[in-house]
Amino acid sequence: MRQTINLKEVIALIAADIDTFLLMDETQEQDNDKPNFTHEEIREQLTETCKKMMKVFTQLGFDIDKPLTDITTNN
Repeated sequence: MRQTINLKEVIALIAADIDTFLLMDETQEQDNDKPNFTHEEIREQLTETCKKMMKVFTQLGFDIDKPLTDITTNN
């Protein structure tokens, strides 16, 4: 696994996860024909996406509680 990630990749991962697991059907080959999603469905997917992202950051060695300014300045 790579040991670096940039903000552009983080945003792409979040968007792809939401697209794949909320907006696509079970085969993940076509769009979900559902015209609307409930608040609960959206919140559940956002929660799952956040959990996945926190796992990625943790695996890459980031302290997810440390301020970003400290991470970017190596302090």
